[in-house]
Amino acid sequence: MKLKTKLSLSISLLVLVVVATVSGLYLLSLVHEQLRDIQHQARSAAQLIFNEIRREMNQQTAAGLLDSRQPLQVQAFLHLLPQQSALQTLFNFDISYPVDSPIRDVAVVSASQQVMADSNTALIGQILPPRPQLNEILHASSWAQLKTIFGPEQVYEVRLPMRLGATPLGAVRVGVDTVFIHSALAPRLHAILFSAALIIVLSTLLAVVFSDFLLAPLGALSRQLDRVARGEPAQAWVRRDEFGMVSSKIEHLGRQMQDVRQIYSALQEDVSRMLENIEEGVLLLDAQGSVRLASAAAERVLGRPAAELMAQPVEKVFCDNSELDLAVCRAVRQGAPLPAHGLARAPGQAPVIARLESAGEPESGERLLLLQDRAGRQQLENELEVARRLASIGRLTRGVAHEVKNPLNSLAIQLNLIDTKLAPEAQAGVKTHLGVMRHEIERLDRVVNALLDFTRPVELVRRPTDLNELVQAVHDLISARAEAAGVAWELQPALPPPVVNVDRDLVEQALLNLLTNALEAMASSPVKRLALQVARQGEEAVILVRDSGPGIPEDIHDKIFDLYFSTRESGNGIGLALTARIMELHQGAAELLTIPGESGACFGLRFPLRSGNAAAAAEPPLS
Repeated sequence: MKLKTKLSLSISLLVLVVVATVSGLYLLSLVHEQLRDIQHQARSAAQLIFNEIRREMNQQTAAGLLDSRQPLQVQAFLHLLPQQSALQTLFNFDISYPVDSPIRDVAVVSASQQVMADSNTALIGQILPPRPQLNEILHASSWAQLKTIFGPEQVYEVRLPMRLGATPLGAVRVGVDTVFIHSALAPRLHAILFSAALIIVLSTLLAVVFSDFLLAPLGALSRQLDRVARGEPAQAWVRRDEFGMVSSKIEHLGRQMQDVRQIYSALQEDVSRMLENIEEGVLLLDAQGSVRLASAAAERVLGRPAAELMAQPVEKVFCDNSELDLAVCRAVRQGAPLPAHGLARAPGQAPVIARLESAGEPESGERLLLLQDRAGRQQLENELEVARRLASIGRLTRGVAHEVKNPLNSLAIQLNLIDTKLAPEAQAGVKTHLGVMRHEIERLDRVVNALLDFTRPVELVRRPTDLNELVQAVHDLISARAEAAGVAWELQPALPPPVVNVDRDLVEQALLNLLTNALEAMASSPVKRLALQVARQGEEAVILVRDSGPGIPEDIHDKIFDLYFSTRESGNGIGLALTARIMELHQGAAELLTIPGESGACFGLRFPLRSGNAAAAAEPPLS
């Protein structure tokens, strides 16, 4: 259903509800008013008959024919009422005037409900049972009034009692028929229905016209979107209403999409350059086994340009009967594994090592075919051998550094002995030189210790650790020092507590390094606040350390985790480097975070929550 149709129907439905409500309220008011008029008309008719009876009785009393003080004589007079032509004429007048009169009958009954006079002379002398009074329906609910008037025919009456002192003589009873009430309301009801129908029809037509007027700007917006989809710049639309705001946003979105297209093009170029630098040939195959992407190394391995490989099925790319071609086609079409050893490509050419892997989601069917010359693999193995030799040199360096510590310790002891043995008059001349020598020996000792700590092989002892409990333990360890420095603490644990598989001692050391740096950074700050927070972010648990110190200049953000880099004169540049290394051993990361609107520094320690931690515990020690 179109938006125009929905809008028109909604407006029409709203008008229908409003008209129906107003019409219903008007109908209820009309019914109530009609009932009051009928009651007044019936009371007037009963009063006229009562007055006529009283007038006739007064005439006979004045003529000496009737003693109005005697109840028996008055009752005898009432039984002679049918003989009075004036009263009968009045009965007929009440029933027939006006033409649409709702009065059905008029009767004068005795105290025993015997008819003494009636508009229908055949009922004289009979018993007329009491009927419900019209006043009951007048005071009933609106729904009950509608059911009574528009339901089955019923007769209600209005009674005017007649008494002689305390003695009841009877009553004048005027009957009202609901059919006559319905007939009296019918013209007005038809007028209401006709007016309501006319309003609904007119409102529907106006809704269609209004919808055309209101939705006309959507066409211009649709054309704007089409231009954006084609990559063309969206035209500015000067309006001050909501459509103008949407138009400006579409224009802004179009500029963003153009920027994204440019970024995507640049990214494609970067990917192409990256593939060119990869020594291993890469072919991206779709679910049908056709080539979608080929790297420069794949061109070299296969001896064909990438333009000839694109969109070609694997059978046309590997179309020879060589061992490599047959194995690749069979693996792609049947999902068979490729052998790990080199496959012959052609006589006189070096064997090729092929490997088939899934790319992206398994249901996508995309796969990566990796190709590598045996000669290239041999070169990589040679490079790994060089790396192993460099590692051996590193171990030798650690041994040399270890041996250097002993002479340094001896030198420090000898300097102390010289300082104590010098005479006071000789100390003034050599004190400065001894201080320089002692300072340099201490610096060399710190460098050697840092070198030993940083290059020493570490064997992780992993166990499940509650980060909330670990942070609380470190907080308790350093809280005394923080309180002495006037630092206010803020501890925010995570719920539920994240549990990671880590070496608790090493992680505590990394966290202590961050807290120590934070306390030293806030030494001269007027406000000293330190916050420790544990949180979950996706598949990772994070420990955040925030301080209110001067912060870290942006130009050295990329250097703070470098070994021996420090911004303090007394620093050795080991703490943050060691923290970063501990996090790398746990497949995590130590990073400097920037929080907009906050001063100071914020460091984060990220730990993976995946089950891979358990498998990593069985890996050999890292150095």
